[in-house]
Amino acid sequence: GEYCVWLAQQGVKCVAFEPVNFEALTENIQINGLEGKIRAFPVGLGSRREQVSFATDGPNTGSSHIERDQGEGNILI
Repeated sequence: GEYCVWLAQQGVKCVAFEPVNFEALTENIQINGLEGKIRAFPVGLGSRREQVSFATDGPNTGSSHIERDQGEGNILI
């Protein structure tokens, strides 16, 4: 997500898949006036369709990872 904001500011149209920090990304897109340059989706990408949970390391959401032993989560892959 955050790389798409930087790229869009350089004039590149982007598609962002942000399963963990979607609200922050959409707010960042609006603050920077990039609504027409970034399409954002609140999902993750993977080799199969499933619902998962993500674990985050406090404020560093860039280091999040899937927690498969938590059962079905609320994030669509």
